[in-house]
Amino acid sequence: MKFSPIVQLSAFGRISRSILIVALLLGSLFPAIPGFPVALVAAVLTAGVVIYEFLRWLPRFHPVVLVLLLFGAVAMTALSIAPSSEYGEDKLQKWLTITLISALAASLLRDRRSFQTFGAVWIVAASGLAVVTLLGFDGGRADAFGANPIWLARALATGILIAIWLWWKKYASAWMMFGVIALLAAGLVASGSRGPVLGVIAGVVVLALFAGSGRVWRIALILVGGVGAVWAVQVLPFFAGSRFETLLSGGTADDAVRTYYWGLSREIIANNPEGVGFGNWNAAAGYPRHLWPHNLFLEIFAEMGTLVGAITVFVVLIVVIRLLIRAPKDPIALLVFALLAAELVSVNLSGDLNARTFWFLLTAGFLVTTTFVIDSPMKIKRSLRKKQQRLESVREPALTSK
Repeated sequence: MKFSPIVQLSAFGRISRSILIVALLLGSLFPAIPGFPVALVAAVLTAGVVIYEFLRWLPRFHPVVLVLLLFGAVAMTALSIAPSSEYGEDKLQKWLTITLISALAASLLRDRRSFQTFGAVWIVAASGLAVVTLLGFDGGRADAFGANPIWLARALATGILIAIWLWWKKYASAWMMFGVIALLAAGLVASGSRGPVLGVIAGVVVLALFAGSGRVWRIALILVGGVGAVWAVQVLPFFAGSRFETLLSGGTADDAVRTYYWGLSREIIANNPEGVGFGNWNAAAGYPRHLWPHNLFLEIFAEMGTLVGAITVFVVLIVVIRLLIRAPKDPIALLVFALLAAELVSVNLSGDLNARTFWFLLTAGFLVTTTFVIDSPMKIKRSLRKKQQRLESVREPALTSK
């Protein structure tokens, strides 16, 4: 039997895999299952399904194995400069376990409907988090189940973009998505995290530019929404003294500290082109506490060296360019492109090396633009057209012979 990498998943397969991935990426935001964190349980189960996908491709290699090379290149830096603290060792361990599994988990979505199911499951989880966030909000920065407000905001921001994509591509009811977007946006505002808000803007711009016909009205809608949001932050009492108001008025002390960390990172990179090693940024910067530069790429360049940093940037650029070319023709590539754009903004403002969703989306971007990894309507059309041309070429001599 001829091997075919494109095998449609059953409804159970799509739903179960989507639940596993969402639990893996968002599990740290939910209460632990008695004795075990949700993300840890999901990581173990996901690893088993990833291994099955690898075995299904044998004796061929699944394209996702190339991701192992990037993770290996980053991890190899620990051989030359070992982590000098328990924090660094824990960071390396997470990189080679749960973060790696999160990246490889993109291979579980092997058909187009799987991405729609994944989006629906993410929206359900994010909506639950938004409800808990709003119910527990009493001013300041809200959270859900005591989770990090930044991680919470990223989950809600991703849900907003998925809902907009489902609406604009007519995969779901517009009125239903309006309600979802309003709920998630309210939770996002309550979290007080501004980076994910900027990420949403970047993702919406991508969707507006590449979602096909209707580009003008979508851009107009974005402009009107942006003006309305700025007006609301400046005028409504709810935003008085909030982090969003201070963003428009020049930033906060946290912004100054983050900028200072970025400056320290650039100094470390200039003085240590080979890198300072996993988790050693704070020691190189002269801080006794376990801190990081709050910028994924500066962190990689500072701790893993300029070579590994340059490789990482090159990989990201290649994936982004491939998505840029594919997005106008492929709604799945468009979704991944928008989500990756939002995540790129977030990890550049407050991210760290083990930002699991970023690596998942980067891998997904690579896979959806790789031939024969998921079913593509363009490939199917080309195949049918070539088959029709072959049939016509066979019929023509037969007609002339008569």
